[in-house]
Amino acid sequence: MKQKIETLTPAKMAMVDRINKAESEPYNAQSTGPFKTVLDKMEGVFRKEIINYKMVDGNLHKEVSVRDFRNGDYNDTTTVTVLTPTT
Repeated sequence: MKQKIETLTPAKMAMVDRINKAESEPYNAQSTGPFKTVLDKMEGVFRKEIINYKMVDGNLHKEVSVRDFRNGDYNDTTTVTVLTPTT
């Protein structure tokens, strides 16, 4: 069996470095900006929802996380729906 050997060029190494950096420093929802401002608002709030869309094993998933507030406490739920199989 013949093995294929690939050379790691400077351009390929730069691409690998960018990917590794992006994976090691994921988006932080607590970073300053409009998203954090909305997350921090609580006056009159009785429910918060966050929706994420992501690809999992070639399928588009919709993940809905909900926090309901009641009587000084909260209840969290998360639902995942497979929207479509993709090819």
